[in-house]
Amino acid sequence: MKHDIWIVTIGEPIFHPENKLRKHRSGLLAKFITENKNCNVTWWTSTFNHFTKKHEYEKDTEVQINENFKMVAIKGTGYSKNVSLSRLKDNQIIKKKMKRMFEIYKPPSIIISSFPTMGLCELSLSYGKNKNIPVLIDYRDMWPEVYVDLFPRLLKKVAKILFYPLFYKANKIFKNAKGIIGITSQFLDEGLKKANRQKTNSDNVFPLVYKQTNHNSENIKNAEDFWSNQIDLFDKKKLRVCYFGAIGFQSNWESIIDSIKMINENNLNVEFIICGTGDKLDELKNKSKNLNGIYFPGFINSAQIEVLMNHSDLGLCAYYPKQNYLESIPGKAVEYMYGGLKIISTLEEGKLGKFINDNNLGYHYNHDNSNELFSVIKEAIKDKKNEKNRIKIIFKNNFDSNLIFEKYYNHILDVIK
Repeated sequence: MKHDIWIVTIGEPIFHPENKLRKHRSGLLAKFITENKNCNVTWWTSTFNHFTKKHEYEKDTEVQINENFKMVAIKGTGYSKNVSLSRLKDNQIIKKKMKRMFEIYKPPSIIISSFPTMGLCELSLSYGKNKNIPVLIDYRDMWPEVYVDLFPRLLKKVAKILFYPLFYKANKIFKNAKGIIGITSQFLDEGLKKANRQKTNSDNVFPLVYKQTNHNSENIKNAEDFWSNQIDLFDKKKLRVCYFGAIGFQSNWESIIDSIKMINENNLNVEFIICGTGDKLDELKNKSKNLNGIYFPGFINSAQIEVLMNHSDLGLCAYYPKQNYLESIPGKAVEYMYGGLKIISTLEEGKLGKFINDNNLGYHYNHDNSNELFSVIKEAIKDKKNEKNRIKIIFKNNFDSNLIFEKYYNHILDVIK
């Protein structure tokens, strides 16, 4: 029997001829299943590109990715800031439109809905209940705990009371799911705690992954030209630290800037390449305008990421040590491992910190201590050597997409049965 699988996820890079972003968890899983297994997949998503803040399509659009893979992209209002009322409005519009469109399509054998977004998880569960279809909740972010983390320690209890309605709705989602998928065992445990039940055969853990990219020689050459216009890409004596992602409120950028000032004062041959956009980008550019060895190239494509990692030594994983990050191995860290980079982390007390220490994968510093980061940089200069092959083997054994998605797919089949 050929099963139909629905994946409900917004906020990831979608399929579009001009979109050069690498695909994330849902897009990669859908591609893996439809290219390797006898199943149909429909990915329900948004037209809006969360990273560029632009619509990829100007109206609701259905795209046939391959013979067995269909993407349904629904247009909302979009938003300019990640934390904003306009984003909530966008999500509500998508939920309403998606609810109507669900009824037009043939019901699937199973639904996998990403948490967050809360509203789309609620929609998936409601539809699944009415049609007697199992729903798996793919648990990726500690939400609404992320809001509580924004409050000072002494006000966290007040914040939990303030956000109680959201915690109640989140608990209900996990309670009503057929199964919970955690990106780490800690995420699964937290999901089971929310559901107030023990683990069953429908629950499992599948980490974030990274899929090998296959750029042609022209794309690689263009990417090398892009970087050579900004930095000395082939300077092997320089210690190069790269960062890919949102430049926002998830990191203590002030301590990073202060550390770069010390690097300048001591004339160390180090540079930081901070790639991406976000709410704090302009502020960081202003604070570092008189510093050497720090670059903000903006939003870059997957070929440019790959080339930069090939010529870098370290990847920066500088999150505030909140529960959401401590209990995860962030996709950013997995990406660095794919590129053979050691990691500079602020999460030594968490899941990533243990993995780094167990595998000799990098260094740690206190997120608000620029002196510690400066010391780490000096240590990395002394340790500088090519360990890319060793690190890539560690990546392949733990986070290779084919390895993880084969297990994920088998779990999906077990739940359907």
